[in-house]
Amino acid sequence: MKQQGFSLVEVLVTLLLTAIGLLGMVAMQVKSFEYQQEAADQNTAVELANELIEVFRAHRDEVYVNKPPEHYGYSRLKTGADSPFYNQGGTPKFSSSACDRTTAVGQAGCILKEIEERLMGGKVTRVCPSFADNYGCAGVGYQGSTLVVRLEWETRADCPENENTHNNACTYTVRVEL
Repeated sequence: MKQQGFSLVEVLVTLLLTAIGLLGMVAMQVKSFEYQQEAADQNTAVELANELIEVFRAHRDEVYVNKPPEHYGYSRLKTGADSPFYNQGGTPKFSSSACDRTTAVGQAGCILKEIEERLMGGKVTRVCPSFADNYGCAGVGYQGSTLVVRLEWETRADCPENENTHNNACTYTVRVEL
């Protein structure tokens, strides 16, 4: 007598293959979510770094040594001791607790407050005049107008293309001509 249908072994093999396929799709969804979060954090870092740079551009008189009308144009960024925004080593002088929209340093503090709120563990790790390939800070005799800004934040997963020693900290570094 010939029986119709599937054997128990055939059903179990089919279920196993289906389960493996579904697990692969779930893993892909999890990775997709992680990548989406990294992209969102990166976009937020770019946006906030640009806002900070615009504060510097809006308050050029506090950033440059040479300024009109004494000089033809803006030139020679202030170095650490003279700058209200950064120390010689590139650490920021402004803080999120000093958020005040009426002063230049206070506006930078408001941007830092946004960085801390919108990026997990977000902070500004470097703001200084720079022309070096490694984004290092320029010395006291620097005559240029190129500024580097670096933001750092924590992630739940390893950060791709990381320049830090620990993988869960992402950075965004930009050098601009003010």
